[in-house]
Order: sequence, then C-alpha cells, then structure tokens
Amino acid sequence: MDKPIVSAVNGEIGGAGLTLALLTDVVVIERQITIKDAHVLVGSASSSGPFIWPRSIGLMRAKRYILTGEVITADEAERIGLVSEVVDTGKSVERAMVCTPRSSLASDRRQCRLPSVH
Repeated sequence: MDKPIVSAVNGEIGGAGLTLALLTDVVVIERQITIKDAHVLVGSASSSGPFIWPRSIGLMRAKRYILTGEVITADEAERIGLVSEVVDTGKSVERAMVCTPRSSLASDRRQCRLPSVH
C-alpha cells in the first residue's frame, strides 16, 4: 500500500494482532491496554517480534521484552516508541481518524517502507 495506515488499539493486544498493529505507520492505543509478546511464556519463539520490535525500540530493548514476555503498559509503550500515541479509553478510533498523516503521497510512504522479507 502506498497510503499511510493508522491502527486504533482498543483491546488487549499480543501475538498476531500486535504484529499487525506494529506494521502500521501510526499506532493509537488506549491508556488501559497492555502489550506483551508472550511466546516465550509458552515455550515458543516469537514469529515476528525479532523483526519488527527492534525497528521501533532498538535491539536491546526489543530483546528484553521478547525474551521475558514482560508486560508493557500503554504509557510505557509510547515512552519507548513502540506506539505513536496513547489516548483515553474509548477514544482510539476517533483519534486515529483525525491523526492520519497529512501527507498521503505515495513517495513518502515508500521511503519509510520496511524492507521485503523473502
């Protein structure tokens, strides 16, 4: 897609839902939400965390959360750069609709695109 994609998170998020949210250009999350990649807690490897999280929060921080399954509050997720913005309960969709990036030019989106994984 060439146009920016915005996600609104208004329910608990982890696993594939977390992956989908983190692949968007802007992530608006409600304050009461917690985030975790719990794969390690069930003895499984994270399928996408090692590829997506470091791009947002850096390698060392990503390893900390992926290898421990530690819960991240919405405010902490915003502070470390995992999400774009935290809003009050019930406001994520409304905020996502108005915070769509002003520039919807295809060239802007392509410049920020994640490299293809084959």
